[in-house]
Amino acid sequence: MVASPSVDPGRLAEFLAESTYAVRRRVRVDILPGTTRHGLEEAEVVAAANRAGYKAAGNDGRALLRAATQPTGSGGSLLLYDDDAGHLVAVIGDHDWLGPPVTTTPVSVRLTQPTIVSTLARAAASLWTSGLPGDPGASDRWRRLASEVEEGAAVEEIRVGSLASAVQTSVEVLIDDEHVAARTESPDTVRVGRVHSGPDDRPGTAKGISVQLVGRGAAFVTAARANYGGRVV
Repeated sequence: MVASPSVDPGRLAEFLAESTYAVRRRVRVDILPGTTRHGLEEAEVVAAANRAGYKAAGNDGRALLRAATQPTGSGGSLLLYDDDAGHLVAVIGDHDWLGPPVTTTPVSVRLTQPTIVSTLARAAASLWTSGLPGDPGASDRWRRLASEVEEGAAVEEIRVGSLASAVQTSVEVLIDDEHVAARTESPDTVRVGRVHSGPDDRPGTAKGISVQLVGRGAAFVTAARANYGGRVV
């Protein structure tokens, strides 16, 4: 699942071309644009996804490769995928996955901790609700995945014991209006993410997803921003 703050026609075409190989392997690909202000209507995004899916896997491809029928209005930049071990992984930051090319390098963090990833999967479910109203199946699937992640983590904790003492970074997920209330409080706290917000930060105007890091992970992000101009950490 890729939630992108915006969509550029050329970048979308490249992404759909690359997605063809995944769809042929029966991998589901969900596309959630926040806005379509770069000369592309949402209906065109849906039509392009339908064509690419059909070309890759016939009628099955239209179910495997899907785009939201309307923009979510969110500035959230979020990627969710299964790794080789079948674990759900999240990448969150300020990268505009499908937007126009930029000259600055964005910063993203890769997260695998089940509690955080399941929270982000539920955020993805909410985005699907706003981007594909009238079709609960898409959002239900991400909620089910979130529950499976939580259940698997609980079973693993029972098997090997709690690893809380080894945690070196605390992570807080911020969604929409939570960005307005939450403020960084110390030098070892950083925020990674992207949000669309109104000029006066009134409730209901902030739309996006971020993570606030405290501890060792925050230091890594600070170093990346300072020394490399941004990268996936």
